[in-house]
Amino acid sequence: MEFNVFEHFKGYQRTTSGPRTPEEQGTAFFLGGHLGPQISEHIDASAARSGLSRRSFLGTASALPAAMLAVNKITGMRFFDVTEAEAYEPAAAKEIKVNRKPGQDFIVDAHTHICTRQDGYIPGVNTSERGMWFVQLLDDLGKAMGLPNGTKDMTVENFGKLILEGSDTSVAIFNPFGFREDYGGKDMIPIEEQAEVKRRWPTRTVMLGGGLTPNQGLSETLERLTMFVEKYQISGLKLYTFDST
Repeated sequence: MEFNVFEHFKGYQRTTSGPRTPEEQGTAFFLGGHLGPQISEHIDASAARSGLSRRSFLGTASALPAAMLAVNKITGMRFFDVTEAEAYEPAAAKEIKVNRKPGQDFIVDAHTHICTRQDGYIPGVNTSERGMWFVQLLDDLGKAMGLPNGTKDMTVENFGKLILEGSDTSVAIFNPFGFREDYGGKDMIPIEEQAEVKRRWPTRTVMLGGGLTPNQGLSETLERLTMFVEKYQISGLKLYTFDST
């Protein structure tokens, strides 16, 4: 798996702003699956019919409908309610999306995270070898899901863009990672940074506390729990069956 350790040094400049549109992100999911090569051929055909380059087409409202239509054609089954017009005409796809009435389902995304922090992850400075292993795991997962910069794209901004604004999710539940022993004595995802998600989308998110481990000291853990409740007004706890101690 690809992993460039130099990208994790503090001060490293991002080369892109991450996924440009929710449609581009959704299309990446389809292209990354086992039907990817076959879907890719249909995407190329849709782009050509639209008079756009493949790169430009993937950023339009037609990209995701084109991928869904491709799955229908490849399997011979109607898995997705999508029209030919949506797959070839970006303007039509955008109009259909706006006019389509939302469903009555209340959708909860029960397991979400932002996976970056301002201090970054610097091997041997603020991140142990084991800590970098976990960063790499998340980084590779993000890239496999269509985030070109991995964890660097798992930001507050993209959380809102992809989960809250670009999907049918009604409410997202999120929590930080702890494991401070492997991240320079500071939580891998500090609650003070992830609290920005709740501040920006207070009616669409539920923030849990995380990273509380009695093995770090009972009194210290209770003090942090009190701080989580009083200062950040968490709605609950996400507990893990393992820690770094």
